[in-house]
Amino acid sequence: EILTVTGVQTCALPISPGQPLRVLVVDDIPVNRMVVQRMLQAKGLTVLEAGSGSEALEVLENNEVDLVFLDLHMPGLDGIEVARRIRARGDRVPLVALTADSVAGTREACLAAGMDAFLNKPAPPQVLFQLVEGLTVLQQKSAS
Repeated sequence: EILTVTGVQTCALPISPGQPLRVLVVDDIPVNRMVVQRMLQAKGLTVLEAGSGSEALEVLENNEVDLVFLDLHMPGLDGIEVARRIRARGDRVPLVALTADSVAGTREACLAAGMDAFLNKPAPPQVLFQLVEGLTVLQQKSAS
């Protein structure tokens, strides 16, 4: 099922009723991770962090998460390559590009790599929350 939240197309989150969503925030810049982490934790979400693409893959190997926010431009494995590797192993966790890159074709490249949504940084808190809340409502509807 597809949901449009403020112009963003994405898929349903596989959540468990009564449990906080577990979100992985991947960005090589610690301040960027901290800003997103604080916004999400203020809404009661559990936040895991990774400072690189390879660290993100390791976190996903060892933890169940409901949603991943991926920066695109990181040293080593970039966000697009991380998305490709996650999809190649059959993982359907929703992936959201969270990037300052607004170059033509970037959004399309993200979707082609298997990402489910694309947000520009800095994402206003209300847009971030609408995305997460919209995914939650959609999943609750599909579970009933």
